[in-house]
Amino acid sequence: SAPRLVVGSGAVNGAEALLTDATVGLVTDLASGRSTAAYGRMSETYRALVSLDRFEAAIAANPLLRGAHDPVPSHWTIQRGTAEVRGSVVDRSGQKIAFTAGFAQEASIWRATAFSIGNVPALPQGPR
Repeated sequence: SAPRLVVGSGAVNGAEALLTDATVGLVTDLASGRSTAAYGRMSETYRALVSLDRFEAAIAANPLLRGAHDPVPSHWTIQRGTAEVRGSVVDRSGQKIAFTAGFAQEASIWRATAFSIGNVPALPQGPR
């Protein structure tokens, strides 16, 4: 049967469940400082453009990422192998903060292409 995940009082199935799993994994790795694991969740195209060193520096420089927890995806937009997931996380002070995550489907796996928290890009985009 298709993957199913209960979110709040509703349930998500199929692609939304897979994207929810990918989002929760990414946020958990980013917030826990597991930069190598988070980098591995990024798309091949992203990793070709952004080095691990630059990725790690961006994570270390973003105070909103450190300690963020309880990611709750609440809106999924899926179109032609790309997706955007919006939701909220709880920061270290207990406040909810909005996030947006971009994804691309590589084979059957959703890999991240971007992540913003508090409406601010948290990860570098493109070569520098």
